[in-house]
Amino acid sequence: MLLKSLLLLCCLVLIQGAAVPEQDESPAPIVHILNDVQMAKFLSENPDAIKLNREVKQIESRSARTDYDLYGLTWTLGSRQTGDATVYAIAEPIQWFDDYYNPLLTVQYPTSGSGKIVTYVSIFVQQSSPLGEAYVIEGGIGQRNIKFYVQGYFTHFWSWDIKIYGKN
Repeated sequence: MLLKSLLLLCCLVLIQGAAVPEQDESPAPIVHILNDVQMAKFLSENPDAIKLNREVKQIESRSARTDYDLYGLTWTLGSRQTGDATVYAIAEPIQWFDDYYNPLLTVQYPTSGSGKIVTYVSIFVQQSSPLGEAYVIEGGIGQRNIKFYVQGYFTHFWSWDIKIYGKN
């Protein structure tokens, strides 16, 4: 299990280095696999976290492995505004797990200093279960920074497409 986790981490580091931002920020997401106890601890350590509402759609499977359902989970925050542009973007193809996992993705914009004013956040995740949550724990819309977590539950695979928009 430890070997699989290390292999997954190495793959993510290699893939993460290949990500090309659309504009300002070099994406640097952090992915963790959490169990229920660890997620409860995360929530107790972040009592002011804002839970985002999600939309779930079952998608017709386009993968070679048709033995799993494919769900698309979407979260949005804010709204597009005149003059805003993509300041952070990252997408990851489907990653397969040998067993059910609860992956957690951490996204922070900017990674240092002060960014543009955040206007809109779009999060899209594909996984084998309709269960997931997203929490904003720092900054947000109208701020020059944002940090959020996206959590999938009981999934055999996971992919994401995240965009943050901002303006001066």
